[in-house]
Order: sequence, then C-alpha cells, then structure tokens
Amino acid sequence: LSKWSMLDVLLVALVIFAAKSSGLSTALTLPGLWFFAGSVVLTAVASLMVRAKPGR
Repeated sequence: LSKWSMLDVLLVALVIFAAKSSGLSTALTLPGLWFFAGSVVLTAVASLMVRAKPGR
C-alpha cells in the first residue's frame, strides 16, 4: 500500500470530529457498523477460499 492510502479515512474522521465537537451535528454508527463488520467477515472468508484452492 502506498504512503497515502488511508488519507481519505483520516480526513473523514477529522471532519466528523470537528462537526461533533462544535455541536453542528451528530454521527451515529447505526447500519454502517454492520456493513463494515460484514465486509470484514466476507473478505476473510474469500481470502481463505482463494488460499484453499487446490492446484495453486
């Protein structure tokens, strides 16, 4: 991965932090947390399936 690969995540986190600390808005993790957890699990399963493929 390149040196700047997580810069977008950092910028989003900083914007959310600034908005929450000034009282402009609130941020909730409602469905996003479940989608993120699901994508992590699916990525792990897909990685195991690729590694377990015979003939590689």
